[in-house]
Amino acid sequence: MAIKTVEESWKIIESWLKEMAKSDGNYSKVLDALNPPATDEQIKDLEQKLNGIELPKSYIQALKTHNGIANETSFFNSGVSFLPIEDVNVQWKIWWDLLQDGTFDDMDDSGVHIEGVQPVWYDAKWIPFTHNGGGDHLCIDLNPTKDGQIGQIIEMWHDDGDRSKLALSFEEYFSKFADELVGGKYSVDEYGLIHEDD
Repeated sequence: MAIKTVEESWKIIESWLKEMAKSDGNYSKVLDALNPPATDEQIKDLEQKLNGIELPKSYIQALKTHNGIANETSFFNSGVSFLPIEDVNVQWKIWWDLLQDGTFDDMDDSGVHIEGVQPVWYDAKWIPFTHNGGGDHLCIDLNPTKDGQIGQIIEMWHDDGDRSKLALSFEEYFSKFADELVGGKYSVDEYGLIHEDD
């Protein structure tokens, strides 16, 4: 299936939520939790706080449509929220401080060796854009190995060295999520949380 632009994916996601909300009010809770667009100033400020890292255009476009989702509402799948800019900075800063303190120097990183991803417990150019409330993230990887792709999406666990590569770009990941929504992979529960159907 062709990869859609972020703008196209957002339209699909919003249309799906609105259509489903006609018969189930739980879907309206997700729509209501989507934040207003991020401003250029907010995005530039985030990049500066991330040590001057330049964020991928597709991710910026997603934020300029909706600056994440409010109240840590589950968005991408069970228990995983789409972080607004201020929370991206908070989560990244936690990992950055741990990195600077040498917390990972003696960690067993034997499980992190997957193609295209740096064989480390954490890299400062892994930008968390989701959070599950327990310290685990999906990250935009801006420092892959020569076999990886800048901007690829990886899954990172706080207490396990295992890593997964989920997509080659934010645009690809977001497009796949939109397709899975309309394909019936997910539904919204009574608390307004998107989760994968059994």
